[in-house]
Amino acid sequence: MVALVTGAAQGLGHATALRLAADGHRVAVNDITDDGRLSQLADRIGGIAVPADIAGPDAAPAMVGAVTAALGPVQILVANAAAMAMSPFLDAKPDDWWHQIEVNLSGHFRLIQEVIPGMRARRHGRIVIIASGWGVIGHPNATAYAASKAGLIALTKGLGRELGPHGILANAIAPSYIDTEQLNVDAADAGVSLDEIRRRYCELIPVRRLATPEDIAGAVSFLAGPRSGAVIGQVLQPSGGVTRTRALPGSIRQGAGQCLKAEAGRSGRWTGGGCPGSPAPAHSPACRRSTGSAIMTSPCSAPPSTAAPPTALGQGSGRWPSARRHGTCGPAITSS
Repeated sequence: MVALVTGAAQGLGHATALRLAADGHRVAVNDITDDGRLSQLADRIGGIAVPADIAGPDAAPAMVGAVTAALGPVQILVANAAAMAMSPFLDAKPDDWWHQIEVNLSGHFRLIQEVIPGMRARRHGRIVIIASGWGVIGHPNATAYAASKAGLIALTKGLGRELGPHGILANAIAPSYIDTEQLNVDAADAGVSLDEIRRRYCELIPVRRLATPEDIAGAVSFLAGPRSGAVIGQVLQPSGGVTRTRALPGSIRQGAGQCLKAEAGRSGRWTGGGCPGSPAPAHSPACRRSTGSAIMTSPCSAPPSTAAPPTALGQGSGRWPSARRHGTCGPAITSS
């Protein structure tokens, strides 16, 4: 099949182009300009280079037309090109905001529109959108970037529903910290060296290592390949555990305290689905406002003093091991 990878001169895009070529696809590679790296990559994988600034309104038709003429209709699109500028939100310049939106979101919107007719004619296509973990959880000093990536996630979900019936599968990948050239932007914003930003980010990752471009390229290969037919409109998060569903220690402690307040007599057991100390249903926003705790999803009987303390965030599940061993207290679940 014919694949088009944007932002392929370096980093994740470069690794993705190599992986898709190794998978047997004919690959066209794009970046904003060709300083030699793009054409060298194209020669290496037997593809073509289509340099263009995807933020330009006329870039998408020209790119897709060139790829179609040289290789055939695009059947796999990897929307990877990205722009990022970091600053405190109040210092952000409107030009920087719109540049990130235009490249990351609007440019790929136009490109996706351009490749869909060819995919729909064949009732087959794969669209893999490279979002970001910051589009899921946000990040200080990267509000515009995070907003653009969150927009890509919403775009993915809408495309999944709309294009799925036509045999076109759209999915997103939201990595966390990848060891690419983009870390230089992070290091400059933090005022530290590249090695130091790597060290700081590693401390935030449960597996204690940065992802490699090849790690993420493997995820792209899966979503672009024949075994991903049941995956539609999803956001894959190969983040080393940075973004995951987990129990928050503070919420668990609060939740257990509220369970104890709702004891029925002296049985030490929460007896029902009501909100402790409130007439609101347990799962309602009003209950959360009343108790100040996360939703409690199961009955509790173990007081805080009998449970082992939760582990530090990022170093384990954050649940109460002793309470769970006895099957007496379920965790309050939240999603990060």
